[in-house]
Amino acid sequence: LVVLLAAVAQQQIALGLLLIVVFSLGLAGTLTALGLIVVQTRRITTRWRPSGRTARLVAAVPAISALIIVAVGVALTASAIPTLA
Repeated sequence: LVVLLAAVAQQQIALGLLLIVVFSLGLAGTLTALGLIVVQTRRITTRWRPSGRTARLVAAVPAISALIIVAVGVALTASAIPTLA
């Protein structure tokens, strides 16, 4: 919407529409590729059964990734707080 409004403001509607179409095609291609990768990965992982130490590591990955995301969020918030004052 912002791209199209900026194009209208600069009286370049065709360019704005072209940018929207190209962006939409890129997004569609990316989502399609991601979906295909997920399907292929699921087929591979259903045949693979981790055991022992690997099974514990696989079970811990979601918690570890959640902690990383929380840590990054806290760090970004802490760095942004001084700029508010």
